[in-house]
Amino acid sequence: MRQTALWAGQHARHFDAIIAAAGGPDVPPAWREQLAIGGRLVMPIGTHRECQRLIKLTRRSATRFDEEEMDEVRFVPLIGEQGWPAVDSDGTLVDLPETEAAAYESSTTTSLAGLISAGARPLPAFDDTSFGSCFEFLASKRIVLLGECSHGTAEFYDARAAITRHLVEKHNFNMVALEADWPDVAVIDQYVRLRKPGGELSPFQRFPTWMWRNEEFAAFVRWMHAYNELRDPARRCAVHGLDMYSLSASVAAVLDYLDRTDPEAASVARVRYGCLTPWQKDPQVYGRAALSKGFETCENAVVEQLCDLMSVSRKRIRTPNHCSTRCRTRAWSLRRKTTTGRCTAVQATAGICAIRICLKRLSVC
Repeated sequence: MRQTALWAGQHARHFDAIIAAAGGPDVPPAWREQLAIGGRLVMPIGTHRECQRLIKLTRRSATRFDEEEMDEVRFVPLIGEQGWPAVDSDGTLVDLPETEAAAYESSTTTSLAGLISAGARPLPAFDDTSFGSCFEFLASKRIVLLGECSHGTAEFYDARAAITRHLVEKHNFNMVALEADWPDVAVIDQYVRLRKPGGELSPFQRFPTWMWRNEEFAAFVRWMHAYNELRDPARRCAVHGLDMYSLSASVAAVLDYLDRTDPEAASVARVRYGCLTPWQKDPQVYGRAALSKGFETCENAVVEQLCDLMSVSRKRIRTPNHCSTRCRTRAWSLRRKTTTGRCTAVQATAGICAIRICLKRLSVC
């Protein structure tokens, strides 16, 4: 946005409010003069074109201005005498002396866009065999976190899958953890590790279904299945879910397991989980209700069920006592977790997930 004619009549009138939709290095002196006493000016300013902060300027007297910073923003630049110098689309400065052009060039190398440009690396296509090798620097890491800028963008899913395949195939990474509900991902884990299905749960049915119920992720799951087919069962790559929002599905998974392995224990579990039944479709409501003393018994019952399951699990896999103590400590920490409106709903199923965590730890004891 150019400031041509913006200053016309600047001495003729004053304004109670001025809003600028373009950012400059500072508030133009002409606009300060045009602001009436008590008037307010809102404008993005910053030391570089790409890095700006939104400020509100209030004129208190002829010489006094109060400035309030509101937020970090990014607007188009204000071009002109009291703004930024003009620049062509290719970044070339227009009609500026060499010294001023050099100063501008120096400032852009430390801007956000300049730093990103300096650190960016060109990548081949996702299906190019050399794509994964671009991330060879991750080979020595124990845990690699792969994020994304938006949920549901195919390119991000393809890129993460390609990176993960490289780490699994070339560097023996043996677990993939997803930001998804653990009962749903447990179904996927049974498939990719060629295990007998433990129930009839159809995964990823709750909002947002498209996060994992999509073609890109399905292709990655099929690859994991094929990869594991050629490996010893003990060395197959696993996939687990990290989220614990699925109160209803988590309870159902435990009951399904007990129905198959210990029907008598399943009956006891149904009684213990009974107090959670009214809340299974809306765990957040339980979270709020649990703040009152009338619902503390739900927590006690769930923890008792957890302890029983852990006891059975220890007998099944014959683990050393020090591992059992570690799991008991984990269960106690879950039980003592601070209760909030959101966390309590998680707490009701956190013990179930802790069993999986403990079993994973026990397997390496």
